[in-house]
Amino acid sequence: MNILHIYSSFESSQGGPPVSIKYLAMSQVLSGHKVTILTYFKKKKLNIPGIKIVNIKYFLKRYSIPDIRSLKIIKLHIKKNDIVHLHGMWNGLISVSAFFAKKSKSLITPHGMGVKKNIYNKPIFKKIYHKIFDKFLFKNINGCHYLSLHEYKNTKWILGNKKYCIQHNLIDTQKIKNYINKNRTKKIFDKNFINLVYLGRFNEIKNIDFQIDLVKKIIKKNKKILLHLIGPNNHYKDSLKKKIKKNNLEKYIKLKSPIFSEKKYLFLNQANFVLLTSKYECNSILALETISSGGLLVANKNCNLDLYSKLQTCIISQNNINDFTNKILSYRNMEYKIIRNNAMQYANSNLNFKIKNNLVTMLYKKI
Repeated sequence: MNILHIYSSFESSQGGPPVSIKYLAMSQVLSGHKVTILTYFKKKKLNIPGIKIVNIKYFLKRYSIPDIRSLKIIKLHIKKNDIVHLHGMWNGLISVSAFFAKKSKSLITPHGMGVKKNIYNKPIFKKIYHKIFDKFLFKNINGCHYLSLHEYKNTKWILGNKKYCIQHNLIDTQKIKNYINKNRTKKIFDKNFINLVYLGRFNEIKNIDFQIDLVKKIIKKNKKILLHLIGPNNHYKDSLKKKIKKNNLEKYIKLKSPIFSEKKYLFLNQANFVLLTSKYECNSILALETISSGGLLVANKNCNLDLYSKLQTCIISQNNINDFTNKILSYRNMEYKIIRNNAMQYANSNLNFKIKNNLVTMLYKKI
């Protein structure tokens, strides 16, 4: 089967979706399919083993509107492939591709972008965009891939009752395990402190302000605390820097550059806690990488990780600072060691893209 995946950008600033798409595509290659990813990226080359990469250009990058040459490339590749798999919503590339694919077998993965709660960002724009474009274009899509049951229940309002499957993100758990075992003697943190880590994009939906307020609360009870905020520079990160300075927290909160290498797995593994305090998460890659690293993830209820909590692979906190504080100050709790062990065992059996049955590919055959 010839499969075409389309997503607006594979730039590092995009966070989880490119990682999600990469491992989905790689699992399909392992099953004997020919896979192409059509996307935008600045680098001259984007290499993913066994996968053809097609780089397009934009006329208006902000809205992912392709230029004329790229429109021809998109149309050509849609015709050449048996399945057109669209990823994400609310941008010109996906709308144009849905139009060109109206006579093809097509599928969409919203990546949480169609959940009503997640449309707090520019809601008027998205409602108008939906009524003018996607409401009509998405009618021709044959199926939907959701990353969680929560996403399925909260996205039907926009995509309707199409054939669907629910399959969470997959990652390379063996690579993570091998790297941690090989570098176990390398020490990342000062063990005299409770080390908290956030690693990912800086934007408002990630709710990093909450983590700063959390540290402000914790130091009233224990000053041996360090929060490591790791991610790319942008306006939101600048605002966090100002807030840290205003509250005299520079001693307790360290802003760091992004880590794109495998070294990030040591940060996740060796931290006392990895924090996920988002206003919404669909199926967080940070959560899955932390679990696979044997890290101790503490997340709020907005992150939709109840299943992982029931399996004792992470900690779920109420959406308030007091509950987060109590959980972090109990860092010597013996149950936390059990959670770390459970996390890695669960990941090896359920999150590895090389061994997990690919429900998405099975759905292709039904549409």
